[in-house]
Amino acid sequence: MKEMSSQEQEWIDAYLNGTIDPEDFNALQDSMMASPALRSVMRRYLSLDYHLQNDAGELDSATAPWLEREEEQYRTKTTDRMFWRPSFWAAAAAVVVLGATLVFSLRDSKADIATITAIHGPVQLTSSDGQVRGDLEVGTVLNGGLLESLLPASWVEFVFKDGSKVTVSGQSTLMLSSSDRKELHLRQGSLSAKVVAQSESTPMVVHTQTAKLDVLGTQFHVDAESTSTKLIVNEGLVRMKRLADGSDADVSAGSQATAAADDNRELEVVPRGKAKQMWRGNLAEEAIYGKWSSGLEALATKLKKAVASGKMSEDAAMAKYKATANFAVSDGLLKTRSKIAEHGKGSEHIVMVSLSKGNDSPIIVAAGARFRIRGTIQADAPVTFGFTTQHPSGGYAGKYVSTQTLKASGDEFDLELPVADFQAVHRGGEHSALGMEISDWWCSTSQHEADLEITHVELLVP
Repeated sequence: MKEMSSQEQEWIDAYLNGTIDPEDFNALQDSMMASPALRSVMRRYLSLDYHLQNDAGELDSATAPWLEREEEQYRTKTTDRMFWRPSFWAAAAAVVVLGATLVFSLRDSKADIATITAIHGPVQLTSSDGQVRGDLEVGTVLNGGLLESLLPASWVEFVFKDGSKVTVSGQSTLMLSSSDRKELHLRQGSLSAKVVAQSESTPMVVHTQTAKLDVLGTQFHVDAESTSTKLIVNEGLVRMKRLADGSDADVSAGSQATAAADDNRELEVVPRGKAKQMWRGNLAEEAIYGKWSSGLEALATKLKKAVASGKMSEDAAMAKYKATANFAVSDGLLKTRSKIAEHGKGSEHIVMVSLSKGNDSPIIVAAGARFRIRGTIQADAPVTFGFTTQHPSGGYAGKYVSTQTLKASGDEFDLELPVADFQAVHRGGEHSALGMEISDWWCSTSQHEADLEITHVELLVP
């Protein structure tokens, strides 16, 4: 079997430890798609990780010898800089691995688990044998695997046999267990679900990197990142467990809770606040995709270039930096990051901001609402602006987009886009965003040379 390259080993180590960045993550995916041998190696790594997560140290007589054999084989096949260190074992229970779909090749993956009932934009499924499908459509049967909604405007809805409905939206990665039990692993992104009554002994279970959710029958929404999980419950009740310390709480209708990896306080459940109609983005705190640079970081870069080119002395640069060191930490810019749109079909350069991340109150679209956006662009390019909505009573409502051609003038652009001018991009959803709750906002361009940066975004009303 082909040995992994040192680069591939680094990607896998970073992935399993939850520290891989988006570019390396995409490169790892491409390598796995092209190499059956690498998929086989990854499957072995992830099968052990899966058992570590689910057995949590209480191994049965059949599993323990298997794990010992797996570890010994890994020890003999990998380099000295292996990830088999105490910190890995301690963190394993909190790692929801993207490639965990490969683990389920060890199970029966022929059973029909769910059926796709609605889909939009690039969405792909990686089966347990490593086959990647991009031809998903309404009626496609799911029997386990890795489901990826690839771009901000993408989304897919599927329904289990008992009628429980799940929607995955935006840039999201979800693994579906091929067992009869409804078990989902949401590594990143957004998930909304309407779950019919479940048996107390076999609830629907949603795993994220920082939390475990037990669902008996409810309507809820989850936003998952590598270091935190936010749960909003609209109907029924969901039990949330924080993986970092085992703290748990029941989140009831009209309430929300956030499980953060670095929070050692008691898991707190709070009621959702009164709905608001205006919002001003805190790009430093609410960005979920993009490269954030504070005002001071941007200034430091400019001053270094000025000193290097001889346009400014080092003393003058230091004086300028100190004079502006009282900039608010939220001042700065959010630069697009690339995201592969579809395998072999180019990439999009994206900025994405979560409105629910920094707000306890829902942000509702009012009549006459408009977005104001400021930023810079270095080359003329079409830019798509968009937002995602939820029904006020809970549940995915739809996505809306507006494409504008921006001109590179050398100055900061300042746009105002009426929400009424945004076009719905979904089938079977609401044609108007009026009265809907906004969960996220984004912009994207396919032109790398545009070098698009956003410095300000807000939602205004007349």
